[in-house]
This record gives sequence, C-alpha cells and structure tokens, in this order.
Amino acid sequence: MRAIVLNEFHATPTVEEIDVPDPGEGEVRVRVRAAAVNGFDLGEVHGFFTGYFEHRFPLVLGKDFAGTVDAVGPGVDGYAAGDRVFGVVTKDYLGDGSFAEYVTVPTSVGVAPLPDAVDSDRGGPHARAARPARSEPVRRPDVGDDPARLLAHGHADGPGRLRRGHARQARRGPRR
Repeated sequence: MRAIVLNEFHATPTVEEIDVPDPGEGEVRVRVRAAAVNGFDLGEVHGFFTGYFEHRFPLVLGKDFAGTVDAVGPGVDGYAAGDRVFGVVTKDYLGDGSFAEYVTVPTSVGVAPLPDAVDSDRGGPHARAARPARSEPVRRPDVGDDPARLLAHGHADGPGRLRRGHARQARRGPRR
C-alpha cells in the first residue's frame, strides 16, 4: 500500500510502498477514505514527542481518519467489514498512521461508526475535534431580546468550531 512516511526526525515525509497491516487482537483494519493534517503530525515530523512515545520507523503520519472497515481482528464485536467509521489512531506508540491506504485501530478507543448523514470527507477531519467538542454539553443560552447573539470565547480551534455549531443548534431549539 502507499503511505506517507517519515524515516527519521526532521526529514521530509515521502510517499512509499509498505506492507498492508493485519488487524491484531481487538483491532479493525480500515480502508482510509479521508484523513486530516493537524498539529500533532507536524510535531511528529519535528520529533517533539521523542520523550513521550515510542517511535517506530518508518513512521506513517496521520491521526484522524474516516473510511470503511476492511478486516476485523480476533476478539472484535460490534464491527464488520463494510462498516463506515471514523476516528483517531490511538496506540501506545507512534508509527501506525492514517496517511495510508489502510490503518489498524483498536476498537476499544479511537474508532466509532460514521453517522449516515456525514460523508467520509467530512468525518475524517472531525475525528479529533469532535471528542472534546462533545465533552461539554451546550444548553440553550438566555440571550434576552437578541436570539442571534452568542459569545464563543476561545473557540477558534477545531473543537471550538464544532461547539459553535452545537451552540447555534441549541439556540434554535429542537427541530420541528
């Protein structure tokens, strides 16, 4: 499969042919349809996480993804080949990333069904941002005479953009 890999810190990532990974115990293999670049990827290139994570080279970059389950490893319940999913590559080492045609991820953390209303191109970039955005419930604000007014302080990042969307929806009230 083709993947964007880093062979050493501070090097230019390259597109290379590497082996298709097999899902391990409790993992699914996902055929990646979309992936997003974020600050973590840049940190990997520059070696910012050297003291925090084991790095396995060649290191496939990318954390966020959306795609279709291609294979299911032993001990996996709740996922089957053909399921649309999105998530964040969450392992105790860096090296298996989403900037590839396939990625393996544990089903216990980092992968979830992609809602039917969301296409893969939108699901991939939202994987990392959606988790913190949904961790804080949004309630309908008391805005007095101006229902169009909303203060979203410090919400310029990905989770913030999603929180603003949740707040707009809360302000409108339930759909009828």
